Amino acid sequence: MAINSRLCGYTIIELLVVVVITSILSLTAVQILFQGQLRSAQSEGINKMRQEGNFVLDALTYQLRSSLDAECVSANELLVTTQDGRTITYNSIDLSPTVQAVASDSAALTTSDVNVESLLFTCDNATENAGTLVTVSITLTVPELSSSISDFNQVFSTSVYVRSFN
Repeated sequence: MAINSRLCGYTIIELLVVVVITSILSLTAVQILFQGQLRSAQSEGINKMRQEGNFVLDALTYQLRSSLDAECVSANELLVTTQDGRTITYNSIDLSPTVQAVASDSAALTTSDVNVESLLFTCDNATENAGTLVTVSITLTVPELSSSISDFNQVFSTSVYVRSFN
């Protein structure tokens, strides 16, 4: 009987190759997972921004269509006279040192999840006592996306004709 002098097992080189291949596959899987989470966060932020932008435009459009009069005090401030004679001011306010929001007299119309980069109102009087064409333009951005998407913002705008009943 011949005794096999070679023992069964793996060499150190084979073990190192397996460790390296496993490490590369693990790092690739982790990178794919993190990219998926980043894209998910970006998508959620964009959806928040679009929801809030559309909400502000819908609220302003409804208020303007049912109002008696509208007046642009400045490029960032709008006065709306309601059917019951109240005057509501729309402008931007500071929610925190770095976050601006669109607000009316009673409440903020956007949350701290989005930042108002610009809010512009323009009022064009058609003729005397005929009404006013109010154009609203809002530029929103999501602060948490500013590091992952450079200079990402979205502009929301609408125009509403306010009939003058005075």
